Amino acid sequence: DLLPCYLIPFGIDEQFYGRLDILERVETKLLHEDESLKVAVLWGMGGVGKTKIALQYVNKSRKNFDAIFWISADNSIKLTQDFLEVSKRLHLSPDVDDAQDVVAAMSKVKTWLSTTRE
Repeated sequence: DLLPCYLIPFGIDEQFYGRLDILERVETKLLHEDESLKVAVLWGMGGVGKTKIALQYVNKSRKNFDAIFWISADNSIKLTQDFLEVSKRLHLSPDVDDAQDVVAAMSKVKTWLSTTRE
């Protein structure tokens, strides 16, 4: 069985404190509004804790989602590595080695994300 399937780089930060208002707003946006596609954006200056908030939310919300994939866009190498890992975990591209397979794997993950109802 492919699901649940999670790719999250770090676990719960036991020293995370505060920001409950932001976490609640993210949860409301993603879970308690209509059934349409939802997006939550955390924005602000570098170093204010956006990544920590997002990580805290996804780690504490696993029970609400069948799949959570953390795809880093820090650079193109990390981006492709994360897409490849998601593709492998979903058994979309089990053995990917060359550049053309990487593009295909990324396309398969995007298609899965846009079409799955799970």
